[in-house]
Amino acid sequence: MALLFALRGDSLTPRYAKGGKEYSTFLGGSTLAVPPVPVALADPSCFGGYAIQSNTAAGDYREWYYSAKGNWVRGTRTFSMLVRAATTYSGTPPNDINLMRVGEPRSNTVYGGARIWLQDNNTALFMAQPKNGLSNHLLTAPSLAGNPLVAGVFKDYMLTANDATGKWYASIDGVQVGTGDLAGDGNGAWDFDSLVAPSIVFGTWPFQGWINEALIWDTCEPHVYSPRTGWLACADFDGTTYSDPGVSNVKNGTSYTHAGVAKVGTANIPQVGDVRLGVATGSGTGTLRVPTQSQVKTGILFDEDDSMVGLYNGNDRWSDPGQANVREGVGYLANNVNKTGTCAVPDPSDVRYQTPVDDTEGELTLPVAADVRLGTSFAGTVGELIVPPANETKLGTPVGNNGVGSYTATERYTDFGNANIRAGTAGKYNSTVNNRLGTMQVVTNTFQELVLDGQGVEELILEVSE
Repeated sequence: MALLFALRGDSLTPRYAKGGKEYSTFLGGSTLAVPPVPVALADPSCFGGYAIQSNTAAGDYREWYYSAKGNWVRGTRTFSMLVRAATTYSGTPPNDINLMRVGEPRSNTVYGGARIWLQDNNTALFMAQPKNGLSNHLLTAPSLAGNPLVAGVFKDYMLTANDATGKWYASIDGVQVGTGDLAGDGNGAWDFDSLVAPSIVFGTWPFQGWINEALIWDTCEPHVYSPRTGWLACADFDGTTYSDPGVSNVKNGTSYTHAGVAKVGTANIPQVGDVRLGVATGSGTGTLRVPTQSQVKTGILFDEDDSMVGLYNGNDRWSDPGQANVREGVGYLANNVNKTGTCAVPDPSDVRYQTPVDDTEGELTLPVAADVRLGTSFAGTVGELIVPPANETKLGTPVGNNGVGSYTATERYTDFGNANIRAGTAGKYNSTVNNRLGTMQVVTNTFQELVLDGQGVEELILEVSE
């Protein structure tokens, strides 16, 4: 339900008015020259015990009216209007009676737009929309014959129009008394766009009675309902008293009314995906994550108006091994600084066998200390190999570096000569072959003791050797 206007019988000031609560009065005729006023009524059919008294006799024009701007939707064919009223007489109306109309005040000819009207022939409740104030389009609902006027008895008179169905409906006290097409009634097509609707008017064309309640909606409200027992519940609201937020502060496409002027918001509300995480936007909360300075590339401006500068340099993913640990001559970049390695890596052929070097192993075979000349330093140690000199090495034996042994052991032997060696005995004197043959003759005397028959006999045997 979109309520626009609600008037109660206890005050000329509306209870609810989107277009503002201000009103004006018009006095005409000769009998009574005083404004309409709320009066207390004991009639139980009078909600709240008060009603606004209008003209009391024929010829009196006691009229009051409100701005239709904001309280009525211009150019629409969908609306509802309801007025709860009672007359001072019973039976047939003495003339055409206006209960509530939307149009020009103080005029018997320019009736304006929709209105609730009791016809003086006692046959119809109708709504009319004129063309240039001359031709009325009547929506006739034969009804009053079955719902006669009773002095002092309040009834609901309601008209609704539904643009979606193209229908209008009329009811009295919630009972439908008529319906028809909005397309036309024999006097031409309806032209709602020509509706000026400057005012909401009560009391013109002498209405002799009281207004207990009047309501206007911009929707087609149910016109068939159970009998009411009280005023429509609504807040006390004046659409002109709140400040105008300004169309630039209202969501784009959202319609609102301020001081009776229809407006449409122009503010584009960002989606949650375009708003910082946790920040409210529209009817949601932002989900856009903004990293911290330590998470943004160093030197990159970001956040509001580039107020933040990134500080992240990747030091959690990269490290500088140090120039001394990078191969000599190899250039590299460390935290945006150009550097050159100074680590000299030996060739594998210069590294001890199976010792890790570069991306391979050493190929250099090193002897043990026992195989290296005594006193020679190598691989963190000193050779232990003693190499004898050539003069202490067997004659002809290779020794040292390109040396040959010359030792013949002459100090260990003497030469007796051939004459001092038994004849026929061959020998060597500082030679690898026999170079000596003895010439000395030797006689050998051998004594044998023969034991014969238990008696010792000594026999001399003389041997002569040549």
